[in-house]
Amino acid sequence: MRYSLILFLLVIQNVSAFGKFTPPINDELINAINITNTSAYCSGDAEFNNLEATPSNYNKSLNWSAVGKDVWYKFTASKFDVNISVSGKIDANSTNTLIGPLVALYSYDPASNSIAEQPGTLATSNNVISLYKGALTVGQVYYIRVSAANDATGTFKLCIDNYFPPIQPGQDCGTFSVLCTKETFTQLNVTGSGANNHESAGTCLGTESNSAWYMFKASVPGDFTFVITPTVTTNDIDWVFYDLGLNGDCSKINAANAIRCASGSGVTCSPSYYKTGLSMTETDLTEALGCPAGQNGFVKYVELQQDHVYAILIDNFSGGIMVLP
Repeated sequence: MRYSLILFLLVIQNVSAFGKFTPPINDELINAINITNTSAYCSGDAEFNNLEATPSNYNKSLNWSAVGKDVWYKFTASKFDVNISVSGKIDANSTNTLIGPLVALYSYDPASNSIAEQPGTLATSNNVISLYKGALTVGQVYYIRVSAANDATGTFKLCIDNYFPPIQPGQDCGTFSVLCTKETFTQLNVTGSGANNHESAGTCLGTESNSAWYMFKASVPGDFTFVITPTVTTNDIDWVFYDLGLNGDCSKINAANAIRCASGSGVTCSPSYYKTGLSMTETDLTEALGCPAGQNGFVKYVELQQDHVYAILIDNFSGGIMVLP
């Protein structure tokens, strides 16, 4: 009886006087949930929802067919670019339940109680939608509006990455982008293989499809990991990690200097995977093409040597957007 009584009390706390479930606290813009840490922030799976939400009085987003059951979030820009993603039910095992998520970004003028949409670049795949927007004003508050097609409701995961973008990388090593910090960033439109699509010859990758080159110099020794996350979760990301030694340059790019490599076809494997990178828990140094048993997209971490120059070739076999910390 005690358990039943507690359960009953928990239920009635979420019911209004009219017998209906109450809308979420962030049902309206004025009560938007504030996200304070937006450097590679991600909520938990199914942490947020639009269950029992009501349509806002503001017009629908430019890319939406209707307002739907929308909810609101906000953040204060500390850097120039932002990538926002909303993940709904991506597979049968997902704890997220939202189908057809939608997202939009706004600025708000409290004096006139008006909002101005900030159009960006949208990408959708398998109940995940991402929005990229550049040229944010540092210190300004921006509002994120989440809804779904066909008035759908459910639970979802929200990710926000507010970052300073690196210089656009080239498709060949000679036009690499220098990485100066360990901050996460989003790279858009990874298309084309450059003038030489065989710079990865002899590695697990072989031929490049849609490549981006990055380079950095280790200021101190230490264990190094990274994760590459395609925003379009059906994209197949491959990569090669090179140790170019002291004062290395692109003339030293060859298979002998490729100390880590991953080119598995995770999105077509069973079980499937789409994230890839270096991990502190893996022991293999390379992952081959296709779906060999035991591959999961991650290989062993690298022990960086001070003052050595390292290069990362990232190849998006599918083309699209990726996130790299």
